[in-house]
Amino acid sequence: LISTGEEDHVAIMTSPDYGTQAFRLYVGIKGYQTDGQSCGACAGDENLLARNGLAFGSWWFLEGNLPSSGSVTGSFGTNIGASMKYSKHEDVDTNPNNPTQVVMGNE
Repeated sequence: LISTGEEDHVAIMTSPDYGTQAFRLYVGIKGYQTDGQSCGACAGDENLLARNGLAFGSWWFLEGNLPSSGSVTGSFGTNIGASMKYSKHEDVDTNPNNPTQVVMGNE
């Protein structure tokens, strides 16, 4: 879970320990149903996902190349073909000093 710095959005980064081997970032909009329609406060158990930004959002892919050492700044885009790929990258977390930054460890 990544801090977006906004109360209306949620961001989740997934590690490529499966299928496409691409780093994925989901950015969801709180208060919207799967069809993109606002549900306001989204009260009730049936709106749990919408209320928390998990019913409506977009997938993004981390683009760039892994460094052989040190660090690198990447960007996110919608083209999976340009995404950074790695076969086994399990340690993904947020920077404890800045929860808007993603930190990755190489296995």
